[in-house]
Amino acid sequence: MVSSSSIVLGFAVAMCVVVADDTCRYAPSFSTNDIATNESVRTTFLEVHASMEKYFMLYAGLDPTTQMTRDGHPLSIETGKLFGEPHMFSAPSKESVHVAMLCKVLEKTSSVANQTYSIADALDVLEAKVTSFEAFGKAFPGFGGFFPWVAYDGNGSVAPTWDWQNRVPALDNGELFWAAFAVSFVLNETEYRIAKPGLAERWTHVWKNMVRNAVTVFYAGNGNFRTVTNIANQSWPVENNTYTGAPGYLNDPYEGELFTVFVYLFNEDLNSTEKELLWINKRAMLQSVNLTVPHCGNKSSEHCPTPTITNITVQRGFWFSAHEQWKYLMLPYQDSPTNRRVFLNGERARTWYARMQRAPGLWASVNGPIPNDNVSFPYFSDCGVPPVAFENVTHDDVITPYGMFPLFLASPPHGAAWLHHMILNRKGQNCYGTTESFNVTGTDIAPLVTWDSKITTLAATSGGLAETNKRILRSLGKYEPFVSVIENEWARVFPEPVLSGSDLDFVFPEYDLPQILEDFTSCSATSAACVY
Repeated sequence: MVSSSSIVLGFAVAMCVVVADDTCRYAPSFSTNDIATNESVRTTFLEVHASMEKYFMLYAGLDPTTQMTRDGHPLSIETGKLFGEPHMFSAPSKESVHVAMLCKVLEKTSSVANQTYSIADALDVLEAKVTSFEAFGKAFPGFGGFFPWVAYDGNGSVAPTWDWQNRVPALDNGELFWAAFAVSFVLNETEYRIAKPGLAERWTHVWKNMVRNAVTVFYAGNGNFRTVTNIANQSWPVENNTYTGAPGYLNDPYEGELFTVFVYLFNEDLNSTEKELLWINKRAMLQSVNLTVPHCGNKSSEHCPTPTITNITVQRGFWFSAHEQWKYLMLPYQDSPTNRRVFLNGERARTWYARMQRAPGLWASVNGPIPNDNVSFPYFSDCGVPPVAFENVTHDDVITPYGMFPLFLASPPHGAAWLHHMILNRKGQNCYGTTESFNVTGTDIAPLVTWDSKITTLAATSGGLAETNKRILRSLGKYEPFVSVIENEWARVFPEPVLSGSDLDFVFPEYDLPQILEDFTSCSATSAACVY
């Protein structure tokens, strides 16, 4: 039996057969109640969870020649083994959570992150990845250090996908910025400067290049940054290029705000009036809304004949998908007292809505379930909580394990309990960790593994980068301006010192998914160890 710590990186040597000594179907060995109430059990569960998720990163989710992320890989709906071809494409958002995990490994502060990579392997991956970033920038200088969706040819080439020729998104690059920012400073520690001379400077160049070119590439004037920019010619350098507008501005108060924050804090091309407009232009979408819940104390209304009706005041979501909370993985938003109150109430509402719907899981934008083997999956952006969403939600019948990641940042006992409850489902686990999504009837799953549905969860349970970036921002004199502007914007809309519904507890899972399916044959109580 080969231990997980002895796995070698695919880009370094020819891939060898590895038999995992981790238990693939580990969820039934734990009790949801024990995970919720016993910190030691919870930590063990999360460490075991990480020890399986790493196989996705090592064998299904990375392009071995570039060490850049591959969006995902389909699975056989019967065996749970890799099926068809990997997604030979990816986006900066996937890079952001991978770099975040590598950063957590280097920090050595998380026993969960420690289950994934060794220090030496994490350094090697970061070196290979930034080499690929640099090669892309040299081949396509018109992107100005930002990334579109990219595709791989399997031989080390990275190029824009067919539908992202001469265009680039802001939102995903904001997510990548803060991961690159964090890891560049962590790499400055003495032991890493000795082990990999110059690597910190190369990662510093990644985020500083984004700062340098953000206005040229994305700015439309009057405090507006484009969500997508059209590039005259992606092969021309920035100074010889022209950047024009695609419809829509980056005015959301969700994960797209990560881009706004880095421009606000670091870019010197905008004057103070323009920087103020960045936030003024976002105010229309920062709204207060109530989720009305019937209850009996902290119990469901089912437990009493005359329930109390309480409003939980939250920030209106786009779909109120967990995906919209990505920014809490990256920055210390919770250091703003008002923002923290709003964030906690949002996760409180997410769990209460699950109770009201008798749902066995939580919601996030995700690839949807299918009835059989396939390599094409419907993507359901609109998975969320309809009463508190701007947009119509048509897929609150689809749940996904990563729907719990912001809840974990709010309350680890509740987040871990929901994670366990969802992956306890038949086919909820495979040899590469957790499975993409399930419908609430228990009849179908999405036999797929992706970065969004897996490594957002792993990043959250490893602690995220909020504290890391807090420490760095403080050292640069940027922490107080960040907290100040967030507090100011959220206090405008949520002036109450106590939000309605904040006296309610978060809700633990109460309803089970119907156990109709059988486990994957490669990942069941009786199957042999996984072979990669």
